[in-house]
Amino acid sequence: MTSDDATVDPGVWQAFESRATQGPEEARVAVLVQLVPPARVAERSGDPSARLTTLERETEELQRDLLGHLDRLGVTSPPRTLTLANAVAVELTAEQIRSVAQRPDVRRIVPAEPKHVAT
Repeated sequence: MTSDDATVDPGVWQAFESRATQGPEEARVAVLVQLVPPARVAERSGDPSARLTTLERETEELQRDLLGHLDRLGVTSPPRTLTLANAVAVELTAEQIRSVAQRPDVRRIVPAEPKHVAT
């Protein structure tokens, strides 16, 4: 299962291959859908609480269309919005990933897998 679209990280398709025991229609993988442009707030635009509120508001606006698209696709897992990254974490089928990847507001779709960071 591959796509020649550079928007989808190859690791996403590898995750589907590791779920080969499920039917292709049923298999879902956890992904992060990263959007463009990133949400930004001027560094010196008031107190930190006000900046965070502004960032949350801007990110909500940037993600609104994608969340509506996911709803129309019949996504069953509840998407989790990530304000600081301007990304949405969600479980999608291969068909749903291909649809989302075609959106102009989507920068990249990557696997949402835990990473171990050595300190």
